[in-house]
Formats: sequence, C-alpha cells, structure tokens
Amino acid sequence: MLPLIGYLDRFSGRPGESLAVKVSAAMPYAADIVRIRHADPNPAGPGMKLIPVPSGCAGDYPARVQAVPLGSSGRASGALDLGGAFTLLLRLQPWLLRGQVLALEVGGQSLVLALGAAGLVATADGLDCTLAAAPLPRRWYEVSVTLGNGTLRLAQRALQPVAGRPDEGEAAMALPAAAPAAPAAACRCPA
Repeated sequence: MLPLIGYLDRFSGRPGESLAVKVSAAMPYAADIVRIRHADPNPAGPGMKLIPVPSGCAGDYPARVQAVPLGSSGRASGALDLGGAFTLLLRLQPWLLRGQVLALEVGGQSLVLALGAAGLVATADGLDCTLAAAPLPRRWYEVSVTLGNGTLRLAQRALQPVAGRPDEGEAAMALPAAAPAAPAAACRCPA
C-alpha cells in the first residue's frame, strides 16, 4: 500500500468554493494549502517554490486506510431493479479506444456499452445506438446510458473540454416493446 493517497471531489474550484479532500493514509498526516509558484525539482530549473496559503484546514489529521481495489469494477448491494426506467452514469478515462466498458444482463435481456475508434456504442438486446463523437484518449468523460419509455439514450460530456474538438454529444433510438425484465442483474465491468 502507498503510505498516502488523496484526491479532491471535483476537478477544479474557484475562490470561495469548497472542495472535499479524500485521503487514505497508513499513518497520521499533515495537510496544508499552498500556492505552487514553481514545481520543477530539476536543479537546473527554478526549483520548487511553494507559498503557504492561510486556511482553516491546515493541520494534523488521524490516519484512515481506505481500500482501493485495482482495476475497473462496479458493485450493487442486493438486486438491481432494472425493470423500469433507469440511468447509468459513468466517469471514464479511455486509454485504448476499443473494448467493452460495461455489460448488464437482466433475465433474457442485455445492455452493453462499448468503446470503438468512432465513439461509444450502446447495444440493448442486439440493437445499436452509436454516439459519433470519439473520446480523446487519456481524458475524463461523463457518460450516461438511459433506458426507459421505449428509448435508449446515450450521452457523453467531456470533463476536460478541448476547444474545437467534437468529443461530446447525445444519441437516442427507439426500442421495440419487450416483456418486463426480471428484477435481478449481473454487472460486469472488464478490467
């Protein structure tokens, strides 16, 4: 285990906004807020220069180890009731522009979300809904898949937009009427 792992609950913040800090540590730790003036540890460069910023959160904190399972996975307590309308919301950062992202199986019905070079494809019971907005590799996206009212809807939003790059969008398709789904589901998220 790494001795200290931490992240913020959002990608960015503005003056006056709050950010939640999530930390897993093996031993007690100290936290400060600093302004990074230079972050180049190279001896030939300007060096590290961190300027302390007064804050109410600076101080010592007790340790709390949070398990970090390796790979991609999803967990649901008990049975998932996918018989009615539902939305799956994923945050993903594609490194390889191919492969299955998510698979759900409910009774005799299935939903698969796959990523190809042309973009995301949601397949519900053999019918494809394609979003022709290929994500950029190594960039974060929020992806939603909604099934309900006879429609399959797929949406992709860049969390780090790149100007002039068409990597966001929505697509929808009508689904044929089907029998109600069973109230239990298996979720597979390939590693």
